[in-house]
Amino acid sequence: MIEYAFNKIRAKKLFAGHHPENTASRKRLEKLRFVYTHDEFYPSTGLQHPSYELKQPPGQ
Repeated sequence: MIEYAFNKIRAKKLFAGHHPENTASRKRLEKLRFVYTHDEFYPSTGLQHPSYELKQPPGQ
């Protein structure tokens, strides 16, 4: 999906987030090279959820 987003639809960056208690999701995003950017409040959970982005690699 990441390759498709960057190579086919030419996305400049991707956004992802996860429930703050879900450490497996955090580890997966980091393994995929997503970088933490900020916490964002989600009213449905009443919690600050970590937010990440992955920028398009140079030259693509």
